[in-house]
This record gives sequence, structure tokens and C-alpha cells, in this order.
Amino acid sequence: MEVGIIGIIEVRQIAADLTDAYADFWPGLLFGGDRVFYCDEGVVAKIDGQPVGLASIAPKEESGQGPPEVVAVYVAPPQRRKGVGLTLLCRAAERLQERKLVPFSVTGVTVEGKGLVAKYFKGENQCCATGSLKEKL
Repeated sequence: MEVGIIGIIEVRQIAADLTDAYADFWPGLLFGGDRVFYCDEGVVAKIDGQPVGLASIAPKEESGQGPPEVVAVYVAPPQRRKGVGLTLLCRAAERLQERKLVPFSVTGVTVEGKGLVAKYFKGENQCCATGSLKEKL
């Protein structure tokens, strides 16, 4: 799996592609409309060159007025429960730390995603702190 930082225009294009491919799972709700208006970067996960997951970063919340935020984390249904979401969240967190945009919050995740966010914030997974993110790739 490849994971990388991308600009907001590419975030919107990949979100549109994922929405076309998985319309029944509504990724458009996570990345559409005003939701990503204040985002300036994203993190994409690719397998065999194809996007399978996406997270978007807003330096001032999705409203443009609050604290930094990971606005949405989305993983294509066939790739769920394989560590892609946690990898995206960890890389987004690392990027926010690199940009000195901490503390931050996370919104726009599914019910499954809420579990991985809870694990991340409770410190049950120290992928960012220990460097084990590279081991997951």
C-alpha cells in the first residue's frame, strides 16, 4: 500500500472517483459540498496504483473558524478492516503535527471508523509515536 499527501484538487477528484465506484456507500457525503471547502490537503491510500482510501485535512475545521481537523476518513468497502483507515488517520495526524496544527479533532467517519478514532485517541495504537506506521505499509 502506498500512502501520500495530496492537494485539495486531487482530494476532490479522488472523492468523486470513489463516489462513482462505491455510490451505495456514500463517500460523497463525506467529501461533498461545504464539507471539504476549508480543506487544503489530504492523504490518499493506493493499492496497485488505485485509490482505496482518503482522508482530508482542514487547518481551521470544516467551518473555517475552529481548530485543525481531519474532516473525513473513507475506505472503499473491499479494503475495510485491513488497517487502511488507521494508516490514513495516522498519516493525517503526522501531517498535522508536521504543520504544527495540534491539537486536532476528527469528524466524518463511519460507525466502524469511530472505533479506530477511539483507539487512536486512547493511545491503544501508537503508530505515529512509535514509527510503526512504516511497518504497516
